[in-house]
Amino acid sequence: FERKVLPVLISKGIGVLGMKPLGGKGIIESKAVPPIECLHYAMSLPTSVVITGCDSMQYLEQALQAARTFKPLSATQLKELLARTKGMFGNKSKLYRAAKESADTALKYAFVGRRNKKRDFRRLWVVRINAAAREHGLTYGQFINGLKVAGITIDRKQLADLAVKDAAAFGKLAAQLKTSQPQA
Repeated sequence: FERKVLPVLISKGIGVLGMKPLGGKGIIESKAVPPIECLHYAMSLPTSVVITGCDSMQYLEQALQAARTFKPLSATQLKELLARTKGMFGNKSKLYRAAKESADTALKYAFVGRRNKKRDFRRLWVVRINAAAREHGLTYGQFINGLKVAGITIDRKQLADLAVKDAAAFGKLAAQLKTSQPQA
């Protein structure tokens, strides 16, 4: 509609009424896109009037707030949103609402992915340290406890790197910790 119909109507000087920018109650109930953002988007289109259905005080207040805070979305803002969703399937890279939902979902999963990455790397480091410590007759727990008792502050990332790249140095460290631990 906004790419094919609106340009023709505008070129012929026909006024366009934008109706149901919230798509009924579907958008509000799904909470995929904030209602005010939908209204701002509809008001940014080259329409003469945007008509919202105000069947309750809540919707009326949202419409008034959108009108008060309205600043047309620049072509750059629309382009940035659509660029973030470039290459996504179907309408997710072409239509504003679908693109906005897709971009928000992608950002949500990116946030979760960054947290999972930290967890995964720590797990990898622990496995590497444990394997190297067991080669020298210590468990992971004994090795880490020995570091604390000896007052050696080296993080797991560096220990894992040491275990993989310089086994001799890791062996000297393990031998030092083995001698410093009390025998049970």
